[in-house]
Amino acid sequence: MRLSPWLTTFIGLSIFGVGLDALSFTTQPLSQDVTQGRQITLQCAVDDKLASFDWRLDGNSISDVPGVSIQDGNLVISSVDRNDHEGSFTCVARSSSNQNEVIVSEPATLNILWIRATAVLSLRSPSDVSLIQEGIRVSMTCKADGNPTPILTFFRDSTELSPGGNVEISGNRLRLQSVTTADNGVYSCKAENRGGIAWTERGNITINIRGSNYPTIVVEPDDQMVLVGGDAFFHCQFSGTPTPPVEWYKYVGEENEGLLINVSGTVIFPNGTLVLENIKTVDQGTYKCLCKSPYGEPSVSAELRVSRVEPLPEMDPITVAEGSEQRIRCAYPAGELGGIPTPTLQWTKAGSTLSADNSQRVHVVNGSLLVFDSIEKSDEGNYTCTASNSAGEVHSYLYITVATKPRFTVSPVDTEVRESDPAQLDCQAEADPEPTIRWQYKGAEMSQNQFTRILDNGTLVFYNPSVQNAGTYTCVASNIAINSEASALLTVKAILRFNPKPVGSTQFELGALEKINCRATAATTPTITWMKDSKENPPWDDHVIIDNGMIMFNGSKRSDAGNYMCIARTEDEEINATIKVEVYIKPKFTVTPQNTSVMVGHSVLVNCEAYGDPEPVITWIKVEGDLRETILSSNNSLYIVEVQEKDAGKYTCYAGSKGGLNTTDFYLTVERGSPVSMSPELMTRTFAIAVGCALAYILLFIFLMIWCKQRRRKRRMTLKEDGSKEEGPLANGLGEYHDEEAPKGDITMTAAAVQGTRANYDKLQFPRHDLETIAVIGHGAYGEVSIARAQGIRDGEDATTVLVKALETKDENLQLNFRGEIDMLNKLNHENIVKLLGICKEGEPQLMITEYLDWGDLKQFLKATRGENGSTNAPPPLTYNQKVDVISQVALGMEHLSNNRFVHADLAARNCLLSPSMEVKICTMSASKDLYRNEYHEYQQRLMPVRWMPVEAIFEDELSTKSDVWSFGVFVWEVFSQGDQPYSEWDNDAYMSAIVDGNLTLKTPSETPKEVEVLMQGCWASSPKERPSFSDIVIAVQQLNSDSTL
Repeated sequence: MRLSPWLTTFIGLSIFGVGLDALSFTTQPLSQDVTQGRQITLQCAVDDKLASFDWRLDGNSISDVPGVSIQDGNLVISSVDRNDHEGSFTCVARSSSNQNEVIVSEPATLNILWIRATAVLSLRSPSDVSLIQEGIRVSMTCKADGNPTPILTFFRDSTELSPGGNVEISGNRLRLQSVTTADNGVYSCKAENRGGIAWTERGNITINIRGSNYPTIVVEPDDQMVLVGGDAFFHCQFSGTPTPPVEWYKYVGEENEGLLINVSGTVIFPNGTLVLENIKTVDQGTYKCLCKSPYGEPSVSAELRVSRVEPLPEMDPITVAEGSEQRIRCAYPAGELGGIPTPTLQWTKAGSTLSADNSQRVHVVNGSLLVFDSIEKSDEGNYTCTASNSAGEVHSYLYITVATKPRFTVSPVDTEVRESDPAQLDCQAEADPEPTIRWQYKGAEMSQNQFTRILDNGTLVFYNPSVQNAGTYTCVASNIAINSEASALLTVKAILRFNPKPVGSTQFELGALEKINCRATAATTPTITWMKDSKENPPWDDHVIIDNGMIMFNGSKRSDAGNYMCIARTEDEEINATIKVEVYIKPKFTVTPQNTSVMVGHSVLVNCEAYGDPEPVITWIKVEGDLRETILSSNNSLYIVEVQEKDAGKYTCYAGSKGGLNTTDFYLTVERGSPVSMSPELMTRTFAIAVGCALAYILLFIFLMIWCKQRRRKRRMTLKEDGSKEEGPLANGLGEYHDEEAPKGDITMTAAAVQGTRANYDKLQFPRHDLETIAVIGHGAYGEVSIARAQGIRDGEDATTVLVKALETKDENLQLNFRGEIDMLNKLNHENIVKLLGICKEGEPQLMITEYLDWGDLKQFLKATRGENGSTNAPPPLTYNQKVDVISQVALGMEHLSNNRFVHADLAARNCLLSPSMEVKICTMSASKDLYRNEYHEYQQRLMPVRWMPVEAIFEDELSTKSDVWSFGVFVWEVFSQGDQPYSEWDNDAYMSAIVDGNLTLKTPSETPKEVEVLMQGCWASSPKERPSFSDIVIAVQQLNSDSTL
């Protein structure tokens, strides 16, 4: 059988659960704007912390995309480049528990902002500057590339031009409608967007219309690029007679900083030459030479740029996997030139310049991109990126650590070990950096617990392995770069053990069909032999049948009592267990109490007598409330003195002995009234009558004792009861089937009554007049629930005690459920589910007749074992093995029910029947309206057992096998708490508030073993998917034994 992850968790008490939820994103990458050259991170995260990630660009792997890396699932681009990083990025996540489960994020795109370094100004008309004459139209265009489209601005002699007069600007075109000498000057343009600013550096257009007296430039100043501390010379001279003087102005951008004069560091010679000494960075700008002539004031400008080189961005050390491809870019942020003039970039290692030959494994592209086609350990070390120009050079340093793939020095090997013997799987690896060792089982990370441990050297140790630990284990050696894996198969050879362990003692009913079972499991099929009273394979009586480890007694006898030893053997192992068998006659009532009415203040005497072997002891219990002080006569009759109103109610007479327990009920009705006054003569007459009646009662009692003794002797010789434990099925009409695991086509409980193919009820028809009601035990959703005697309903039995449910409701849904329950009862077949014995369809109400076990419902028995109300004759509490046997039988019944795709929806101790031989059968008695009214709560116009139901069943009406599993956990709690009510400290309203707020904690009963507590907690997982199946539970319960730690 394949074990579920939950069951593995149970058996180890903390062996590795696996989440079942589907993989989903918690963070997806978003489209965004980014400036070229900047670093950016696209985020991606899922709800699986161990998931692996990959990224794709336009559907292709990013392995060939330069400048990208994956860090903690996020995509990091060190320097965005529009040529490399345009397109749609998607994040791909793979589940750690299921390598076939892959999800892909929504695409994210980068809007890369950029602008070309320089703008270009072109003369469109006329075709050459020399053709410009006064009065013609001049047209020029400015071109600049970028994203978004740059905004263009035109300038003349550093003065921004605006449309108007002779100037017309349209898009990237500037028109001078009719040029005059006023339009003379140097024309340039500026392009600007969010990616930066670009100016025309070369190709500025100079218009100089020469009039007869208009000054013309004779000596034009040149643009200067000077190092800090150097001198700059600007020569400027215009024509004219006499030579016109000039004035110098400095502009920074568009701002005029004023007229320059001769001061320290600034010299203007008479011929118009401007000298700037000891240049500083602040001296950078545009210098304008303005001719001062009465015939015009033409001007010319020159640019002073101070040569400089900016620091390069720092680069953090990186660790990469050996053999991987790496692309590392060294660059200034987008929009920054890095210096004047633009610096050149190069990579060096240990003083040697790296090659630009792309055929080399390690090479540099465009001076800035360092490429390793397949990085090697020898590539580890310091790398230097250098930016240089006429102003000098700057450096940025990068240390690359090359992590080698872990190599196993000791690999795990397939190992076979005997169950419970210590075992280990060795695993060691070496790498640089040193790897860590982890272990995985069934795709999940392993952690340490009391049964397994991972040593510092990587060895996985099993201290007490079981067959559930068998499987393939994977050793994962990992460092920060890469993982290596090696697997080994652990085979656990099962030891010989009883499954389940035979009970220590059992009681047989004289004359009944009884059996004792002994089953064992091992790696090889064991043989089973029996000994009785230390004699191996003694001569067995004819009524004794031995078959496959089971001894069946077809009509048990006194001689069957004794010690039976079951011996299980394999070739190299032998175990044994002894079962003590005692043969009794279970208690039978000879006198049953009758419903009685009594006046307040009067006394009442109620008789209850029983026989059996050994002689049963009579105990009285009041079903609701306390049984106040009473007097018990020598024959155990109940005598209540001066009856009060609170004495009214249901009373149970228990007849108990080692042979079993039997019960019978009666109702006491207390009526109000005034005592009748009597005359002395009437008092005397009454007394005489009472004395006479007492004497008659004594004589009658003596006669009955003699008669009963003789009858008992006779019955002991002839009593033959059919105690055969016939197997029977159960179905549920209490709720529809909504199991999320069920495939299409499964039958729900309500749908069963309307299927096209109906069960043949003819053989189930039973005459109503052959039913004799013994007692009404309560009322449920359908109607009255009673115990009755059915004449001849079973072959070989004159009369059989049965449970009868009547259909008295007019609700159509409940009627449909009632008929659906009959259908299902007729289809299921299991020894731990009550059997449908018959139906009464003719007449009203319709009746459903099922098995009834002699000790009644398990809830009442568990409560009786507490010994409350001062009783000294209560049945003893169940032993641990008996408790495990009870929950094991219910688990097997529920496994059968769930395997047939049905839901019980009201599993609890009150809906389980118990026999004197401790046989348990699941039923649907559900006396929700009176006997167990306090265990049901009215919600949405329905009575619901909310204390046994999970949240989804209460508020979402999601009844499923998984809600039955929750109820089973509460049932186990009932068994170990001796029939307590769950959350008894809260009333129903407080309980409903607590379940809404999530403040529920069901305290574990005292002396409950840890394994049982883990079983209950697993059943109460908040997510239905995390709860075990009933097949898991059956296997888990089989692991429970008397060696469990309390």
